[in-house]
Amino acid sequence: LIAPLVACLLVGSATAHAGGGGGKADAGAGPAVAEQPAASFSIAMKQDIFFGFHGIAHLGVRLTDLMDLTVYSILWTRPGFGAEGTGGNLWTEWGLGVNFKLLGGNLGINPQFGILNGTLLSGGKRGLTFEGIVPNLSANYDDGFLQGNVYLGYYIGLRSQDGSKKNDFLHYWVSAGVSFLKRFSVGAHYEALW
Repeated sequence: LIAPLVACLLVGSATAHAGGGGGKADAGAGPAVAEQPAASFSIAMKQDIFFGFHGIAHLGVRLTDLMDLTVYSILWTRPGFGAEGTGGNLWTEWGLGVNFKLLGGNLGINPQFGILNGTLLSGGKRGLTFEGIVPNLSANYDDGFLQGNVYLGYYIGLRSQDGSKKNDFLHYWVSAGVSFLKRFSVGAHYEALW
């Protein structure tokens, strides 16, 4: 529960300052240039074969024109990720990072460091706070037509319970596609655990 609350509190304080200049230009300064928002926020609900149904919140706070502070929080609802398959002590993750914008903002390289809470990595009967860490890296490309995403995260158990083996794993994916009609994308996705 701590992870979603931390992300929500950070979102609340960041969006309060997101007003900025509203993209307005001074009179006589030439054509108006679209101003980047001071913060962006998204919530996604996802479903997949391994992680099941889960909610993800992302926050980006502009530090400079070429760098954002990033915060994320994930809550998995799959009962197998909780204590003895009951759905209690569900697995959560939250983390911080910095997104570096390259190629005119079309490419983002985002190293992040996450904290894991629950039972999935520690293999116990009760959830543990700080049961593991996940250093991770994502790269996103979008030029308005071509789109791509690469993710690499190493989930490392720091604690175990009752002599259980820690469940470390490498999670990675790659996606590529094209955008059409300004609001839709189609492409391919490959994802694996190792």
